[in-house]
Amino acid sequence: MDGIGFLQQDIHTNRMPKHVKVKTSDDDKTWTHSGDYNNLCASEDIDGWHQKKLRSAVEARYLQIEIYSNCGDNQYLTLRGLRISPSSTAP
Repeated sequence: MDGIGFLQQDIHTNRMPKHVKVKTSDDDKTWTHSGDYNNLCASEDIDGWHQKKLRSAVEARYLQIEIYSNCGDNQYLTLRGLRISPSSTAP
């Protein structure tokens, strides 16, 4: 994979993740830091997905997403979808 995308829940932009860290692993024990994104709120693609590239393409069995903040809602964190982009160099 070489990217990750988040789709906000309907009109609730302020509830989606803002600051996230992405980690990957092959064995669920040793984790590699694969990305740190501080303002997903400001990164919207044409199709509504907030898409970010990983530091570099990675092949992994496990994915860990740590969410540190949302885009401003005081009570809720919601998400409609999560998309993993395959690497363009994948076989």
